[in-house]
Amino acid sequence: MRRVRVVLALLIVALGVPVALIVSRALEAIEFERRARHEAVADRVFDEMERTLSEFLAREEARPPDDYAFYSRVDDAGAHGAGGRVRSPLSRPSDEIFVLAHFQVDPDGTLLTPLRPRDESRARAYGDWPPAASESARVALGISLLEERVMPFWKTAIAHRGLVSSVDDRSVRLGEEEDREETPPLARRRKLGSVVRVEGWRA
Repeated sequence: MRRVRVVLALLIVALGVPVALIVSRALEAIEFERRARHEAVADRVFDEMERTLSEFLAREEARPPDDYAFYSRVDDAGAHGAGGRVRSPLSRPSDEIFVLAHFQVDPDGTLLTPLRPRDESRARAYGDWPPAASESARVALGISLLEERVMPFWKTAIAHRGLVSSVDDRSVRLGEEEDREETPPLARRRKLGSVVRVEGWRA
């Protein structure tokens, strides 16, 4: 009887070790496949994000400087008519939900955004200000972000680099450029940009 028990114990051990190895290898293969699948999905998402970002940057770089004003075109002859002024496409919230605001920094350090007109009374007379109820929340968010985050950064950067002799709250402001018939050469050296919201992705 004792010999039978020893034989059975040896048989169990002989069968158990290979079975344990097979199960371990199977679990490792399942984990490897799961990681590979997640990496493949992550690569596809990254490629799609890169493609979308490349298209977005190309579209933004192709924008004319006049788009960074509340009104991209002014027709003084029709100042009191319906066609007197043309709203910039950037004066309204972007169709891309990750774009919060567009802005520009002029050579003198002035920070401007097309979301808000420099002459609010004139824009109000045209019925373009304040923004529509459906747009007011996103416009307010974009302007608030520029005032609280972007403006202090540029004030510090400009003062540090000595690009202007002095920077105060009056020289760094939000609004629309002065209406003009043509864009002066100096204005074409403005820094143009947009504020975007980046949301992480987790597999």
